[in-house]
Amino acid sequence: MSDRARGEAEWTAWKAKLTRGVMALARITGPHWKGEVMLREIRIKPEHKGGSDTMVIVKGTYEGQPVVAFHTAMTAEAAFSEAMLRFEQNSLKWHEDKPWDGS
Repeated sequence: MSDRARGEAEWTAWKAKLTRGVMALARITGPHWKGEVMLREIRIKPEHKGGSDTMVIVKGTYEGQPVVAFHTAMTAEAAFSEAMLRFEQNSLKWHEDKPWDGS
């Protein structure tokens, strides 16, 4: 495979992954969402803890209570897309959302 073809294939894969994440976000925030957790906020933190990973912090409500989940990946687009797909598939690990004490 030529460098150009490889580059085009990588670009196509990148666009497809990002598109899947945005489509999941559209479903999660749409009027017909019936998931257990309702989305409240998404935060993206590049270079989490001085490293190269990006962290996505997802906040929502579950049975009226605030919850939070985290997802990290090597790139911002991967972190966002994977977090949204995991949200949609109910595979994020949700925690009670309370003020962080730094520990």
